[in-house]
This record gives sequence, structure tokens and C-alpha cells, in this order.
Amino acid sequence: MPKMILTVSTGVGRVGLTSISLGLVRALRRGQVRVGFSKPIAQPRPGDCGPERSTALAELLTGVKAPAPLGLEHAEARIANGEDEVLMEEVYSLFEDATGDAANVIVVEGLVPTDHVYATQINLAMARALGAQVVIVGRSKGEDPKELGETFEIAARTYTEALGEEGVLGVVLNKAPTCSSPRMKTPDRFYSHPLDADFLAAFKQQLAKLSIRCLGVVPDSPALGAPRVREIAEATGAVPINEGNTDRRVRLVCVAAMQVENAVDRGMKPGSLIIVPGDRSDNLLAACMVSLSGVQLSGIILCGGIRPPQHILDLCGPAMDQGLPVFLSQTSTFETARSALSVDLEVPIDDRDRAELVMNTVANGVDIDGLTKLLAAGREANISPPAFRHMLIQ
Repeated sequence: MPKMILTVSTGVGRVGLTSISLGLVRALRRGQVRVGFSKPIAQPRPGDCGPERSTALAELLTGVKAPAPLGLEHAEARIANGEDEVLMEEVYSLFEDATGDAANVIVVEGLVPTDHVYATQINLAMARALGAQVVIVGRSKGEDPKELGETFEIAARTYTEALGEEGVLGVVLNKAPTCSSPRMKTPDRFYSHPLDADFLAAFKQQLAKLSIRCLGVVPDSPALGAPRVREIAEATGAVPINEGNTDRRVRLVCVAAMQVENAVDRGMKPGSLIIVPGDRSDNLLAACMVSLSGVQLSGIILCGGIRPPQHILDLCGPAMDQGLPVFLSQTSTFETARSALSVDLEVPIDDRDRAELVMNTVANGVDIDGLTKLLAAGREANISPPAFRHMLIQ
């Protein structure tokens, strides 16, 4: 049986668990470890359809054929009916079917606590059934290093009390402050920046005081959350006037309802999506001129269902011929902007470029040597009751 790493969250909310899990796969492969991946129990987000996201991304990016996960409702029904052991036999069978002798280590993505009351209970049960060591994933939300360390300690205690001290392998901090974050007062949304060295040193010192191993720190990078303009168009219900290159990345949403000189100065930057009332031909033309000057805007959405006259669109032709996407939304400028800013920033399963960037960024932040040494020296997992029963049946 391969060694198992179970990734879990520090608590409710998005911490980037899928990103960290897949990044660990990439990091271990760099360390010459034969590694597999599994999301044993699906946790779809509202609006998800088709293949389970984590499993599909793993197959797309690593070629790992992960087993199809069990449904969340099925898992919760098992737990509610006191059938924990039956559920864990089903989970264990997924790994035997999927891995054979191909992997030495399998990264297992756990459940994130949301409104699902059984998430932590299921994670603990999976850790026991698989003999997995837990990696706890959290993110920075503006806390000071001491508060953040204590958040990890509380989460770690849940697992060490149930699994023992060796049950927790360590922690990974996601979205750590960089030198461009607001706390440094030098925000720049368009480039990646190094980690805030003072924050990082204080955070690691706090973890050391709590006897918690730090396995990795991943910087906050706006590029990792930059959707394609096609995803914004879909979220706003906008239809193309000129489709152009809809793979362009949206790094900034600019509502261009002010005078031209102010709109150009404040918002028409590389990666900007320009949201403009359909009757503001002046700002539409200005955006096209900015695009022709060499500034690659991500696109333009015209609002209010007002399509500019054809002679105005003809003047925009050279910019559109260079790939500038132009869309028409039926909603008001305010509603369109609100929908654009509310778009789900999870990586779509067909967005290979962003998924690769996320995986590589996470892998770059992982202490690969330290992790592989811990795994090599780690405990030998005993055969759990669900595993034993499954083997007897087979």
C-alpha cells in the first residue's frame, strides 16, 4: 500500500485545498517520487456540472487516472446512518482499483468544512482507514503571524488528538503576504512579487514555538486568480459583437463611465476589462485607441443593451482585428460590473494554462527535500479494519 498524504483545511472557507493538493503532486514528482492523486468524496460547488473538478484537473495536468469519487450525499447518508466503516471500505476500494503498484505516495484531497456537518468527521475517518498523515492547509486573511500560527495549531490539535503526533505531517500556508500586498502599502496587481520576508520569518518562528512543521509557503499572486474574458462574458450574459481572443486574462475590471481622460488614466491598463455604457462611444473609441497603442486590454463589455452605431464599430475595427474582444450586455453598467466582480475564481477544468501556473507556483513554495525526507522516515501504516475487511472480501 502506498503512503498516503491527506490534505485538509484549517476551517470553513476557501483555502485553495485543490490547488495545494495538486501542487504537492507536482512537487513530489520533482523530487522523483512516484505519486498519485485522489479526491475520494466529491464536493461540488454550486453550478458545477460534468466531471469532478479536482479529479479532472489531476488527469489533465499529470496524466494520473484518478478514480471517480463517491458522491457527497452518499457519504453523508452513510455517516448519518452510522455506517462509517462501510463508507471507509468504499473509500479504500477506490485506491486499490486506481493505483496498483504504480505509486509510492498518493495525495488524497479531503473535504473542506462548509455547511456539511460531517466534513471533519469524514476526514478523520479517511485518515484512519488509509493510514494517512495529514497536511493542514490554511491561507492568510490579514492576520498577524501569531494569530495565523494559532489557527493552524487549533486545526492540528483536532487531528493529533485523534491520530497521534505523527498523524500530522505539517502545514502549508497559501496566499501568504508579498511585498506588494496592502500591508506593505505598495500594491501592484500585475506582477508577482517576493514573499514578505519579515512576515514569513515571524510565522515560521511561531510555528516552531508550537512544534508544527512548515512544509511550504505559497505567495499571494493575483495572476493565479485571473479568469479568461470568456468566463466573465458568460457570468454577465454578454454576447459577442467581436469575439476576438477570449483567452485573454482579466486582471482588473474598469467601469469607464467617467470622462475619457480619467477613464484612460485610471483604468485602461494591461489586462483591464473595460465595462462601458453602450452609448459612451467616446470611451469605447478611447479603449480601442489604447489597445492599438500596444496596451493589451482583456476586452470590452458594452452595457444596457445599447449597440453602438455601425460607423462607430467600423472605427473600432483595427483594434478588433488585433483580437480585442467586444461584448454586449443587456444589463446596466452596475449590474454588469457586479456580475463580473462576482465570477467564481476556481480554475475551470479546461483552463490548462492557469492550472499549470497554479501547480507550479505551489510546487515552488513547497520544501520538497524536507517533505520527501519526512515521508521516507515516516511511520509504517497498520492495516485498518476497513482495509482488512475489504481484502478479505477480495
